[in-house]
Amino acid sequence: MAHAAGAGVMRAAALYLAAAVLLVVIVSVAWWTRGFLPAPPAPDAVRTTYTAQAGDTIESVAGSMSIDPAALADANDKTSTTAALQAGEELEVPPATPSLVDTWKVHGVGLAAQILGVLLSFWLSILTGVLPKTPLRRQILGISLVLGIASYASAQAVAGDARLTPQFVFGAVKDGFLWSAAFPMFARVLGVKDPTTAPSA
Repeated sequence: MAHAAGAGVMRAAALYLAAAVLLVVIVSVAWWTRGFLPAPPAPDAVRTTYTAQAGDTIESVAGSMSIDPAALADANDKTSTTAALQAGEELEVPPATPSLVDTWKVHGVGLAAQILGVLLSFWLSILTGVLPKTPLRRQILGISLVLGIASYASAQAVAGDARLTPQFVFGAVKDGFLWSAAFPMFARVLGVKDPTTAPSA
């Protein structure tokens, strides 16, 4: 009995060690591949213009486009935001800066997608028998979730501004699945077995 308990502690310790190694790998991969990530376009590379209509002002145009009037005025060398613009005048519209709330919404969806990928991977490992019923199952799920969250945080720390697109969401699901899929296999290799099928001492 003592030998079995000692073996269980060793397996648990080995799982935590494997998780620590994977965390280092996740952060390292994110850091060393940051140069290969597509960089967001430079502000002057994406030009949006607006042709002024009769009665338009910098303030009214900025309000219709949800951008800062001062930024629009600066982009077009205007000193007043309330003076009437000439009809037909072409204005250069600066890119809108996402608000903090919008940014957190995007990352909330991304993190949820990442966790969904982890849960799908965990569920598949149970269905296929890679991860049998074991007292360590909760521990393995918890570590898999931590790996998924760490993977997302590491990737976003070196990436550009995130945009809520289908590619972004599905990429997060794939990333969560990818990183956590290996961990139940580590558990299997370390000898985690179903106690109902393990030979009795």
